Amino acid sequence: MNAPSSVFEIIHETLRDPELTLSVTELCKLAGVSHSGYYNWVNSETKHTEKELADRKDFELIQKAYQYRGYQKGIRGIPNIIQHNGFGTELVSLYVIRYMLNNNYRGVYGDSFIEGTELLNNLVDLLCGLNSQISNRSKWSSLFGGAIAYLYNKGILFRSLYDIETEDPSMIKRQYDNSYKLYLSPRGEMLYNLLATNGVLMEIYRDDVATEIKNNDKISSELNATERFIYSLNMVEWLFGIEQSIAVQCFWNIKKYIDYIRKSFISTHILLGVASNIKLYYTENKTEQQDEVVEKIETIANKKKNYVDQINGLYGNSFTSEEIEAIQNIIEEVANQEKD
Repeated sequence: MNAPSSVFEIIHETLRDPELTLSVTELCKLAGVSHSGYYNWVNSETKHTEKELADRKDFELIQKAYQYRGYQKGIRGIPNIIQHNGFGTELVSLYVIRYMLNNNYRGVYGDSFIEGTELLNNLVDLLCGLNSQISNRSKWSSLFGGAIAYLYNKGILFRSLYDIETEDPSMIKRQYDNSYKLYLSPRGEMLYNLLATNGVLMEIYRDDVATEIKNNDKISSELNATERFIYSLNMVEWLFGIEQSIAVQCFWNIKKYIDYIRKSFISTHILLGVASNIKLYYTENKTEQQDEVVEKIETIANKKKNYVDQINGLYGNSFTSEEIEAIQNIIEEVANQEKD
């Protein structure tokens, strides 16, 4: 994936929001890219390579095929894959996305797909393996069912073209149905990958994710860069705590967890993006405040490393520390930068 172009695309969509309080320069600084690079990207539509044009054409065909859904544009149209419906829905959408990626239910046309009912049951079974009480199963069925419907309505999950090829387009329902054959859209994969390459999505989500973290009551423009970074890191730490409580319920079958969700934590994937963004920012803007940010990243990374070591001690080398090691390398680079 071309990370810079993906970041520019997110910035471009964000700027369409009439309620936006940040300027182009501020968004680009937060994303660790230059505003001149953004304007060059805006003006370079006719200079894409043949492959990029072909990819864009394929994506537009899919958008046309699904235009009946009436997806939103601008920042309100960027799906909140961190917390899709307020407190209690954190990370649920990302578990769905990871399941789709792990099982290769993705692409342009939906050659590989899974029926909505099967997707829901597999995820609920994973969470309820040792606790099959009706109340617990009902809770997770509601959470995952809501997330799947949300992701479908937001264009993160598509209905396979092989599922609708014999249907009259005018008869296709807008609302989600569990019988649909689903796959992860290119847009969904791009958003997921962007979480690990740049922290711009976390900045965009900041005002749309309900938390009790300090400064949650302030809009982004009221905070300086360091305060925004600390907020993002506190959010990652909060998500890690939620993820631990979910993971414990799945370790009755560690192999199934890895097959479904992967052998690394989602919050680590997010932390890698935030850390990468922080590195880019402090390369250009060296301040004494970066020590506070570095210390915070290091604390979270060490917590994650210790937890992974505990899991591997109990279940063998089940989990990987690859992303954690990448984060630790970033910490070292930022810490060693000369200050003005």
